[in-house]
Amino acid sequence: MKKIRIFDIDGTITHPGIDLWYMTTNSLSSDIESFEKHIMAWKNGIKAGLNPYKASKSMMLKGLNMMPFEITGNDIRLETKKISNNIIKNCDYFEGAIEHINNSMAKGFYVIFSTTNYYEAGLGFLDALVECNLIGKNNINSILVSGSRIDWKNKKIIHFNMGDCKIKDICEHLNLT
Repeated sequence: MKKIRIFDIDGTITHPGIDLWYMTTNSLSSDIESFEKHIMAWKNGIKAGLNPYKASKSMMLKGLNMMPFEITGNDIRLETKKISNNIIKNCDYFEGAIEHINNSMAKGFYVIFSTTNYYEAGLGFLDALVECNLIGKNNINSILVSGSRIDWKNKKIIHFNMGDCKIKDICEHLNLT
């Protein structure tokens, strides 16, 4: 079995406070003011002791329902790529994390980007890293993206990639179940 290294995206590769799920969902929301109110209620609920998994899954569903019905996974990927290009342009990422990812692949590790964000958003982030030459195109097959799976047609969460579910998703991708 090949050795793996797992990286979270938000706050690990990007600087703390850079939340691609929030930025992507907010950007595509049809009612930004209401979305912001839901975000505040979610954050306050977490601080007050709500179950983070349940509250965050509920928040993701609210975000999905605030996007136009015709939004697809490809729209998410393209929007996240655009946002990620700006993150890279503004140097809001850790150069050391990118170096570690590239060094890991050079040493034969299989790299996993694991995120609670939409799976397609993880792909958009990876697309931006490749487009900005932070990761070589020849390495793209050495990176697996693990993220929340959405039925975009019906705006339903199929798999919420948080907590123990992150491990489950990675194991399924690596056929370790």
